[in-house]
Amino acid sequence: PAFLLFQSVVYINIHLKTLLIISIFILFFSCSLQAQKDTSVNLHEVQISSSRIIFNSGLKQYSFDSTLLTNYQHLSLSDLLNENSAANLKNYGSGELSTVSLRGGSSYQTTILWNGFSLASPMHGLTDLSLENNFFFDDVSIQFGGASSQWGSGAVSGNILLLNKPSFNSGLKITAGINVGSFSEFNENASIGWGSKNYSGTLKFFNVTDKNNFTYRNDFTKSYEEQIHSRIIQYGLMNDNYFRTGKYSILNFRIWYTYSDREIPPSILQTNSKAQQRDIITRYSAEWKHSKRNTEYALRSAFFR
Repeated sequence: PAFLLFQSVVYINIHLKTLLIISIFILFFSCSLQAQKDTSVNLHEVQISSSRIIFNSGLKQYSFDSTLLTNYQHLSLSDLLNENSAANLKNYGSGELSTVSLRGGSSYQTTILWNGFSLASPMHGLTDLSLENNFFFDDVSIQFGGASSQWGSGAVSGNILLLNKPSFNSGLKITAGINVGSFSEFNENASIGWGSKNYSGTLKFFNVTDKNNFTYRNDFTKSYEEQIHSRIIQYGLMNDNYFRTGKYSILNFRIWYTYSDREIPPSILQTNSKAQQRDIITRYSAEWKHSKRNTEYALRSAFFR
């Protein structure tokens, strides 16, 4: 019938129009894709190398993240270990004597090493962590377990490794910061560094002042009193210089100076105190290192006073 024929023609025409619209859309979309620019970037490889510290099998080592070290650069090494590690800290107050022990050993059995040199006092064999400012170190790590054969006698429980590293080809770098806390506490630090192809050097400085005049309750007098004679003044300077003496060798010289003046507050039974502790420490070190493939030679010497 004529009516059925008309429906068939209309259906065929609509179907052809749909195919035509789809074809035009696909063609336009294909042209759009071809018009897109290639934004991919070829990245060059990055080589990261470091000296191997662990020579004994079975030792565990934990390294602090660089971001964490930046957050604690205004504080002492005692604060960093106390809040971010499983080490046992014996702390006698802000700026006062602080020692560390690992794996159940005593403080005498844990060695604090600065670029391979022990920081233990020759008088009592301990290292006061409150005198070591985190701003001076590029890397801090904890080595658990005995390593007396590697680091000498005393490293029975573990080691705290403090390292400085060169930054060749880094150009000029200047940093400065300040931190303000309760009880008139001020921490300032600043550094300037330069790195070229054959030289890398940095000069760092920090200063800490703290009145530490907090209020406490005296159980004997049943009253609240303000802590007196508890002022702390600390400042330090570190300069390290690295020279490339060959393709595989580096010569470095370091100087580290620390000054600390701490007032010893009176006990609860005392009315006043005039006790005072002053520490003046100067450290010098020199090292020549030759690294090639799987072989490394190092000659180093230090003088502490």
